Amino acid sequence: MELNKIYNENCLDTMRKMSDNSIDLIVTSPPYFNLREYAQWKSYDDYLKSVDLWFKEMSRIIKSGRHIAWNIQPFVPTKIANDERWHLPLSANTVNIAYKYDLMIEQQIIWNKQNASQNMFGSYPYPPTIIYKPITEDILIFKKKGQADLRNKTEESKIDLDFWKKWSINVWTFPAQTNSEHSAPFPLTLPDTVIKMHSFVGDIVYDPFTGSGTTAVACKLNKRNYIGSEYKQEYVEMAENRLSHMTNSLFN
Repeated sequence: MELNKIYNENCLDTMRKMSDNSIDLIVTSPPYFNLREYAQWKSYDDYLKSVDLWFKEMSRIIKSGRHIAWNIQPFVPTKIANDERWHLPLSANTVNIAYKYDLMIEQQIIWNKQNASQNMFGSYPYPPTIIYKPITEDILIFKKKGQADLRNKTEESKIDLDFWKKWSINVWTFPAQTNSEHSAPFPLTLPDTVIKMHSFVGDIVYDPFTGSGTTAVACKLNKRNYIGSEYKQEYVEMAENRLSHMTNSLFN
């Protein structure tokens, strides 16, 4: 695979061209099941079948002892018969799928987004139906079984003690990004932090759902190589423009 390139295709097509045990870190936020314009699944079960396919391939390409950071909602709100509102356990279902492919959960990081979406009032102003406003998402950290190859370990990848203390806890607090042409971008802080904590300078980082290119930007800032997949051409162009502007600013 060509490094530092975003492939305009389905991530399964990209991963199936990758060699076994060739990726040092995966950082991504997959598509929402039913809350965004790019939702494409008829049912939650259909969505989980896609999650299964993604994890099967990610397990094959990620190196032993290395990590996947998977940013998702812990629960998916949905309506069933008679307009009952239920929450489907997406994080728990994802962990169960990952276990099938030798990917063990290391930590469930709770991301406190601070600037959450609109209030939801339920039966306001009376009890009992309070619809709680979600202000968190999960960043699930998976590790593939086996010993890690540490050949890229150098002094350049050392982490500052204050940074280590700040981020080696399981609650991260930083705002979601709202000013973007992409409908659901994650802020640079997320991949930047994960990349520093779970990879070395020169490592290869893959983002199966590149979107506007935030993971690739974080890789360039931290001297990592990136590979991305994004099936929407407009988002590929958006990401490439961001990366091009970064390169130009470095040399001007």
